[in-house]
Amino acid sequence: MNQIKQIAGRAGRYRTAAQAVENEALAEGLDVAKVENTTMMPTACPPKTLGLVTTLESKDLKYIHDSMNADPEPIMTAGLFPPVDVLLRYAANFPPSTPFSYILLRLHRNSLVHHRFHLCALRDHVGIADIIESVENLSLSDRINFCVAPASISDPRLVPVIKAYAQCVGNHSGGALLDIKELDLELLNRQVSVGSRIYLENLESLHRGLILYLWLGYRFAGVFTSQAMAFYTKKLVEDRIQSLLGQISATDGTVDLKIKPQQAMLRKLIAEQPKVSTAIPNKEFNFMSLKSQRTGHEPPPFIRRPNSEPPRHSPVDSPHVLPQHPYRAILNDL
Repeated sequence: MNQIKQIAGRAGRYRTAAQAVENEALAEGLDVAKVENTTMMPTACPPKTLGLVTTLESKDLKYIHDSMNADPEPIMTAGLFPPVDVLLRYAANFPPSTPFSYILLRLHRNSLVHHRFHLCALRDHVGIADIIESVENLSLSDRINFCVAPASISDPRLVPVIKAYAQCVGNHSGGALLDIKELDLELLNRQVSVGSRIYLENLESLHRGLILYLWLGYRFAGVFTSQAMAFYTKKLVEDRIQSLLGQISATDGTVDLKIKPQQAMLRKLIAEQPKVSTAIPNKEFNFMSLKSQRTGHEPPPFIRRPNSEPPRHSPVDSPHVLPQHPYRAILNDL
């Protein structure tokens, strides 16, 4: 319900293109009138913005009505997370070989907060810290950046991607998009049956990996250098997801409850992306030509890497399991 109210509230704060043109014309008319006669009072005021909210399927409209008329639950506490300087000072009290996930758990357990606040959950932070613990040459600041990155360990396909990104940062090299084998870019070149749910889930995992690559590119610009290519590939993935969602909707007759949240999440991710020039020459640009010029290999279909080996673990059949530590029991007590 809270998410519905938040999304519906944006419709009241933002205008359509037609409303923007009408309001600008009205404002210009009022300015001209003021110049001609400074004593003239404006007879019209810009109309108040009124947002309209609807649903894709008519059967869901009643749920929107009920949610908009209901009162949200009061927020009793506000979430806090320790800033970077606090984490660094606290980590300085432990031996250098102490796992960073253990430091996070100890800080979370020993912190005292006011009754109007609470510490944010550390499940993803601790999980990511465990994933990259074995990566060498990572500073505490680097590990903190990865722990707060927009990545969820609930997606097992994203686990090897996170570790591969961390290894690129530790080695200060190998961050080109085509050099990261854990990103299954060849997924875009595969032929699948209409409405394949497994293929859709793999595309969503690839999209999350690209979002994480772009996010890390702003923090480690010297390592992850293929920003323009990542934006271009992300757009290809988004178009493929939209097309596949349309196929599923056409074959099923409607979009089921499992697909609609995924489609809404995709639209939210697209809307939140910063507008950055991707510097793509034209629509027919094939970025594998760059790979072929550098290596001398004939570019295979789409973006298949030369001499690539199949992944050791299938992202569907063999999900990665996070390493377990004795102190992980502390997390269950929080």
